[in-house]
Formats: sequence, structure tokens, C-alpha cells
Amino acid sequence: MYYTQENLEFLENIFFHKTFIINYLKKYLLSFRYPVQPFLYFSSLYIETNQTALLSTHDISENELVSLCIAKNRNAQQMLFEKYKKAMFTKVFRLLNDYDEANDALQEGFIEVFRSLPDFRADATLGAWIKTIMVRQAIRRRAILSKFESFDDQIHEVAFEAPDSFSVQELDEAIRGLPEGCRTVFLLAEVEGYMHKEITEMLQISEGTSKSQLSYAKKLLRKKLTNA
Repeated sequence: MYYTQENLEFLENIFFHKTFIINYLKKYLLSFRYPVQPFLYFSSLYIETNQTALLSTHDISENELVSLCIAKNRNAQQMLFEKYKKAMFTKVFRLLNDYDEANDALQEGFIEVFRSLPDFRADATLGAWIKTIMVRQAIRRRAILSKFESFDDQIHEVAFEAPDSFSVQELDEAIRGLPEGCRTVFLLAEVEGYMHKEITEMLQISEGTSKSQLSYAKKLLRKKLTNA
């Protein structure tokens, strides 16, 4: 069948005047003969081209991005990775306190993200869902659950009252210098905003241990920052 100008104008109206796609296809179809229905042939090319157009304009919703990633669209997967990699690296680095291990955790975490995307539900934001995967990945990598100092579970949680004057760098160094167990609980509770119940599930510890580790971390931080 020969693709006439009339055929193309009809298709153009059906697909809502996607001019940037139509102009591309006109050059190709006007010189091409093939025994297929123009609507079906155009539809398949439209879908493929439209995906690229969406990604190139960055005007894409979270749901569209997830759908494209599930369909194994490489451009979409790269876009998702680029969008979240810096924030997620910061989270795993804080927990692991090691640059190389954090990079490994980030890569393994995103492999799990792409593998688990079909199970993603919009109960939370995509970023929050990815964060949970990354945090669990970091915890598994370091086997942090065995690195808690023993404290009386009855230690009461106290508010963190930092000294009046300290820099962000001093705070960051103080947190990185904490023992691994209490640093993990402090980061999960005070930085990532997890409740003690959630922390106990992730670290497989009692709620009393979680609270005592947090109190110990705050005590050490107060001391470190006061002497800084």
C-alpha cells in the first residue's frame, strides 16, 4: 500500500498533532511501500519514538518513569539512576562509613530497585521506597546487627542538645566517629526519620536496645562537640 499525503494527515489528527514525530515519519513513509495497515504500523513507531521524546524533554511523571523502567527502557533506567544516585549514596555512605563499600551498596541497591519495581506501589513516594531498599542493603552488607555495645535496655531516651556553636563539618565528623551500632541507630532515627519500631525490624534488635543506642549516641555526640 502506498502512503499518501491523505493517509498521513488522517494519522496526524488521530495522534493529536505530534508534529515532531509526524515530520520525522513523513519523510520515511512517503517513500515506503509495505502491505500493512498504516494505523498499526504508525502506532508501533509512535510508541517507540514517543518514549524517547518524553525522556529527552525530562517532562515525565513518576508513574511513567516507573512503567518505562519496568519495560526495561535503558534510557528510563539511566534517568532514574541519575535522579537518585547522589542522595542514595549519601545515605549508604553515612551508614557504612566507607567510600568503596558505599559504592558497592549503591550498585547492588539499584539492581534490587530495578528488579523490585514491578512490586512498587504508590503508598509512598518512589524516593522513599528506594531509600528503604538502600538502607536495608547497607545494613546487610555490614552485618551491623552484631555490632551493638551492651547497654541496660531501661536507659531512657534523651533529647540531643548540641553545643551552641559548631560547624556542619564538625557534626559530620562527630557522627562518623561514633561506634558503628549507635551511629546506625542515630542516623536511622534522627537523620532518616525512622521510628524505633521500624529500626528494630531492620536491625533485629529490641526497642529498648534501639532507644539505649540512640541515647548513647547523643551522649557521645554532645561530648565530642563540646570538646571540638
